[in-house]
Amino acid sequence: MKILKVQIGLFFLYLMNVALNVSGLHIRMLLMRATGCRFGKRSSIHGGAIYTWVGNVSLSDATTINRDCFIDNRGAISVGRGAMIGHACKIYTAGHHYNDPLFLTVVRAVCVGDYCVVYPNCILLPGVILPDGVVVLPGSVVYPGAYKEGDVLCGNPAIVKGRRREWYKAGFDYRFYFPNS
Repeated sequence: MKILKVQIGLFFLYLMNVALNVSGLHIRMLLMRATGCRFGKRSSIHGGAIYTWVGNVSLSDATTINRDCFIDNRGAISVGRGAMIGHACKIYTAGHHYNDPLFLTVVRAVCVGDYCVVYPNCILLPGVILPDGVVVLPGSVVYPGAYKEGDVLCGNPAIVKGRRREWYKAGFDYRFYFPNS
């Protein structure tokens, strides 16, 4: 019986992902709000994203998650004001404890601060907290660490390569119209 419940839940999740990816932006946002996600003004999640759970996503004002991202929202994901997550990024909130003999699941929230820019094809691992204004360059794998405001991260594992200028505090809005998004 327990296996049947799990299979029904996974089938529901599959249907939700299909519905979210064939619908337009406004219907997608409405469906996600119905599952418990929270969105600020002018926030958007473009098509092609895959979700592993319902709810647990919170976007502030003028925030964008671009096409084809993998969103592991078994744990909480919060993205700050004016932040942009590039296409094909992966945000993980859960994994397995590799030293545990039972390989138990560990869930940790991911927080992206205000005015952060995460370029395409980056991976944010469980427990990552990016302070305001952090830039993650393309293809980087970000582990939990002690990052500072305005850091520029690059590589696998991501290391601090420099500092961002103060212009990021002015803010910006990435909600452009993209066909089929």
